[in-house]
Formats: sequence, structure tokens, C-alpha cells
Amino acid sequence: MRDLYIGGGQRKAKKGGVMWKLYLFLFLFIITVGGALKISAPVIVERWLNQRGSDNSGFTYSVREVELSLKEGEMILKDLKVFHPKSNEELLKTSSLKLRMNLQEIFNTSASRVEVSADQLNVFLSNELISEINRMKDIKENENIYFALIQGKFSQVNVIEKKIDESRTLARLVDVNLEMKELSLTSINKSTEFNLTSTLSTGGEMKLSGKVSQEEEENSWNIEGSLKEFSPELLNRLAGTQLPFSFNESALNANIVARSDKGKVTGEIVPDITRLNLIIERRGYEPQVIARALTDELTFSLPFTIKEDLTLEYEDTFKKLKDYRKYPSVASLGRN
Repeated sequence: MRDLYIGGGQRKAKKGGVMWKLYLFLFLFIITVGGALKISAPVIVERWLNQRGSDNSGFTYSVREVELSLKEGEMILKDLKVFHPKSNEELLKTSSLKLRMNLQEIFNTSASRVEVSADQLNVFLSNELISEINRMKDIKENENIYFALIQGKFSQVNVIEKKIDESRTLARLVDVNLEMKELSLTSINKSTEFNLTSTLSTGGEMKLSGKVSQEEEENSWNIEGSLKEFSPELLNRLAGTQLPFSFNESALNANIVARSDKGKVTGEIVPDITRLNLIIERRGYEPQVIARALTDELTFSLPFTIKEDLTLEYEDTFKKLKDYRKYPSVASLGRN
């Protein structure tokens, strides 16, 4: 007895019947795995970063949350904190820091180029900051954390001097652009250099550049820069007091030179002026004002030191200007 087929004869087997099921399975598998990675990858990176930022004494840096954008090559670190491993003193803090880099290098110990940006960054100037810099300079790791180029853009950077009983904002920098080359975090820096430009919140511009040099087996930073069209009030803010000087100009220009040496930074601010006024306070009387014209012999600069805090050393400059006499006194001539 022959089989009876209705509707046009014997049905042919569908070509690729097994393959389309395999393709569908692979498609669903990729979606499932990709979704899982999208959810779990930031957590994995966050845990890895916190592990890398810790040592036997505690965290050197920490992040609360990580957002990844594989398409854009971006990583956003939420609530990033850098602090001293023993005292937990905060050194740097930002609510959100965006990193743009080759994400294939994220788990490596080196990166060719990293772009960093944040709306607001707080930098805390304290003795702990200097000691942490020295600790990182002296530490010897098997793996070197190295960056060939770091480019940073920050809408605002607050430089805060932090003491035991108080803190004060030394300067607010706006539209900060930073470029660092050849930076190592866990080994000696021999060819590191940086360039920084920013606007001051009180008006004016600042430019700084620095380069590491080796002198007598000790690496140090040599820094040069300038301040353009800034308010003289900035000098009072840096000093933390009202300086005994006044200027005829409402806006000043100045050069900055500095160098690091054995855990501290020393330098001077040299305003581009031809005259200034000395303010001598007198109890019960109006302050005495003494005008001074500057010459090649009589100069004006403000030395500073950064160690436990920023110290503007103006007392010797004031004494030199106050006691200056162009010609010897009559009494001194009589003794010769």
C-alpha cells in the first residue's frame, strides 16, 4: 500500500533546520552573557581597583562605584578618595572622576595615554600629603604602575590647607588643564614633566611647568611659572594674614620659581612692580605708610615653603625694605 500525500506530493526536509536553532542559541547566549558582563564588569573593576589601592596598612585610594562604557572607552569612578594609609587623612577627593583610556590596558600596570576629567577636585595640602609622596617615591614594587601621558581637565580645583584644628582654601583654580609625561607611581621618576594652566577664581591666570632632575643622587622637581593679572588679595590669602604691603596696581603680574628638596618645596613669588608701600601698624594711631621705589639693588620677592603647610616668608623682605637706606647716615660718616 502506497502512502498518500495531500497538497502536492512528498514534503522536503527544510535546509539548515539544525543551524538556525544553533544560531538562535548562540544569539541568546551572547545577549545573556553580555548582559551579565554589563552588570558585573563595573563591580569586578571596582573590587580590583580597591584591592590595588590597598596595602598592609589600609587603603591608599578607594572608589565607591564604577561605571564602564566600553563603546566610549570610558570609566567613571564615583566618590574617589586618596588618603594616607596609616592616618586615613584625606589627600584628594572628588565625587566623580572620568577616565578615558584603552580599556584593554585597565588591568595592566602601564598605559600609553589616559585622559582624566572631573567637575570638582579637592586637593588637601598637609604634612600627610608630603609624607605620602615620599612613601610612594621610596617604595619598591615588583610591578611598576606607569603612564606615558596623562591629560587632565578639571572645571574647578580647590587647594585646601588642612591642619589639626582648622582648614582654609588657599586658591580656587578654574578651567584647569594638566599634562603629565612619563609618570611612575611605584618607582623613581627620572624624566617626569608636567604643564598646568588655569584661571583663578578671583581673576587672573596661572601657568606652571615642572621637570624632574637628578642632583647628587636625589631626584627633585624644578618648577617655573607665572601669574597674570591677579588680584593682590591672593597674596594675603596665601599668607593667611594681611601682609604689611600695599601695591599701586589693582592687578599684578608675577613669576614663580620653586624646587623640591628632601620632602619640602621652596621657592619665591616675584611680582613685576617698580614700587610698593610698606604698612607699619601703630597702636592707637593710624598705620604709617612708607613708599619704596624698587631698583636693581632694592628688590621685592616673597619666598615660600610647602611642607606641613604653605608658609609665605615675608618678614625678612619687610625688614630689608623698611631698613633700606640709599646713602649712609651722617653719624656713620663721622665715625669713619
